Amino acid sequence: DQDWDSAIRFFTKALDLKPGDPYALNGLGAASAKSGDEASAIRHFEAAIEANPHFPEPRFGKALLLKSLTFPFHTCIRSLFPPASAACLHLL
Repeated sequence: DQDWDSAIRFFTKALDLKPGDPYALNGLGAASAKSGDEASAIRHFEAAIEANPHFPEPRFGKALLLKSLTFPFHTCIRSLFPPASAACLHLL
């Protein structure tokens, strides 16, 4: 059994020390998702993506969360790609 509340506190403290850190934001997104706070998880994943658009993990975490919430497949796939490349997904 995982202690997601402790993980959330840890990543929140990390963000106090280094605001905007994409790795801490991603960790906070993952811990929030696991604890059942999907809205916070999405916000943290999106903040991590904004902080470092080349960091793939928050895109993957967001896609998995959206899939678990039964969003349409194309919504989950679009969350994996930056906006410029997402425009080309109709070609897949």
